[in-house]
Amino acid sequence: MPDEFEVSGMVCQDGNIYYSNPQSPDSDGDGLLDGQEISYKADKAVHYNYGLKKDEITYYSVSFKMYSNPMEADTDGDGLEDKAELEVGTQAWSSDSDNDSILDGDDIYPLTPYEFESAYFWEIVDYDSENDEWVTGPYFADFDNVREVASIMERFYYNDDIEKNSNLGYINEQNNPPVNGMKYGHEYTMDYNGCELIAIYNALKLTRKQHDLSEIALEFEINGGMSMTTQLLSTHSSFSSVPSTQLGIIVKSGYFGSNPFCIRRYLNAHKFANEQTNSLSELQSWVKPGGVFIVSCWNSKEDISYGLHTFAVICNNQGQLRTYNGYDDSIEYNDLSEILSCYKQRSFITGYYIY
Repeated sequence: MPDEFEVSGMVCQDGNIYYSNPQSPDSDGDGLLDGQEISYKADKAVHYNYGLKKDEITYYSVSFKMYSNPMEADTDGDGLEDKAELEVGTQAWSSDSDNDSILDGDDIYPLTPYEFESAYFWEIVDYDSENDEWVTGPYFADFDNVREVASIMERFYYNDDIEKNSNLGYINEQNNPPVNGMKYGHEYTMDYNGCELIAIYNALKLTRKQHDLSEIALEFEINGGMSMTTQLLSTHSSFSSVPSTQLGIIVKSGYFGSNPFCIRRYLNAHKFANEQTNSLSELQSWVKPGGVFIVSCWNSKEDISYGLHTFAVICNNQGQLRTYNGYDDSIEYNDLSEILSCYKQRSFITGYYIY
């Protein structure tokens, strides 16, 4: 940048005059040369880089373009310095590069608008156990905790990319790729806590009503992940004074997976005909060839601290049952009790018949 421009001032595209220090190649000490922050064109639009000697150039007409203010390390005051903005691709003169009402310095995903694409424009609502409200989108966004939503959306885009590139079929082992790398809740992956989502995914695929696993996870997080309830899931009052049907969707930030009693809210919101029961004998009475079911049971004791498991079941034309992501998916079972007997001390929690 020629010294005479730095001293006399440079009229940039916003109509303002900017100055820089001719004694320093980096006036604001932000790691960007002044000539990188404001460029100029002169003499038939030839661009001269910083470092040319002033007496080597004859200027007939000069125009300037500012990328950032050479006298301000953080031109737009968004908490992200100009050099960092250049590196990540955000705009140094715009505090909110993606126009999602989050400053670039606070934005987990500064180049992806919170509004994202219209197909995934969600309305964020509080969990309402009385009205049984469930959000399926597309809607308008109305939520204060934008960082939490941005975190959820980042996980969705991550999962969606994995799913689209994996040709995902039926899931019979959640510890295997690609499912074991897909995210659900804070700090967890679906091999650890995704069985309820996988059970829904498999059951819908069995009934030819397929939904993407990444979208199922997104809906569960959007509808229940905001509050990140810490109450323990239980069907017995001795474990919790809060009815299990009134707990949030994601139990303890995803550590225990999802509340199996809330699967029905998902099914109802998408108008999938279903029946739910907490009686194993009643669920067994609904079994018939072609029937598809979701079953939840305790891992060991009737205690959330030992975990639980949820899986899909289909009844074949001979009346035998096969599980998906169950204990042993290669075995054909005679009834639901036989399935549960494969699990040490497991007891039935709840079940769904989807038709």
